[in-house]
Amino acid sequence: MKNMKAIIILVTVFTIFQSWNTMRAAIRDSVTTEEIIPFVLGDINGDGIVDTVYVITPPLKIEVDSANPALSIAYDYVNYEGSNTVRFSCNLPPFKYKNSVWGRVENLGYLSNGTVCDLLFIVGWFQGCWTTAHVFQYKNKKWNEVASSVIYDCDEDSTSDRVIIKNKKFYLVGRKFDTETGDMKEYKVKIKFK
Repeated sequence: MKNMKAIIILVTVFTIFQSWNTMRAAIRDSVTTEEIIPFVLGDINGDGIVDTVYVITPPLKIEVDSANPALSIAYDYVNYEGSNTVRFSCNLPPFKYKNSVWGRVENLGYLSNGTVCDLLFIVGWFQGCWTTAHVFQYKNKKWNEVASSVIYDCDEDSTSDRVIIKNKKFYLVGRKFDTETGDMKEYKVKIKFK
C-alpha cells in the first residue's frame, strides 16, 4: 500500500512537471522592433501642406503565448530605453519623450500665436488609465514643454476638453483622485507660453 501511494505521488509530480514544461515552452519571450504610429495633424507649420507626425515606439519585450497569440503582452523595454521619438513629415525637428511606450500627439492650433501649432503629447503606457499630458510649444527652432498634468485617459476626452481658456489664459485640465471622497477631481495647470 505504501508503494502504491509513493507511485501515485511520483506520477502526480511528474505530470505537474511535464505540464509546467509544456506551458513554459508555449510561453516564450520575443522582442519587437520599433513601431511607427502616424497621426495626421493638418497643416501645423503654415505651408499649406497637411502634416503628419510619427510617434516611434521603443523596442519592447513581449511574452508570446504560442497557444493563443492574442494573449501575448508587452511588459518591458529592450535595453531599458523607454522613450518615444516624435518625428514630423515637414521640416520641423524631432523631439523625444522619456518613459512612454505608445504616446500620441494632438494638434492644439496656434494657442501661443507662433508660426507653428502647439501640440499635446499624451503618454502611453503598458496598462492603466492614469497618465500624463504635456503641451509643447515650438520656439527658437526647438520644442519646449510648457505645461503638464496628470490625466485619466480612459474617458475619451477630446482636446477641447483638455485645454481650456479662462480670462484670456490657457489651462491644461488634469484629474486627480481625491482619497477622502473617492472621486476624481479636475484641476487646472496654466500653460506658460514663452
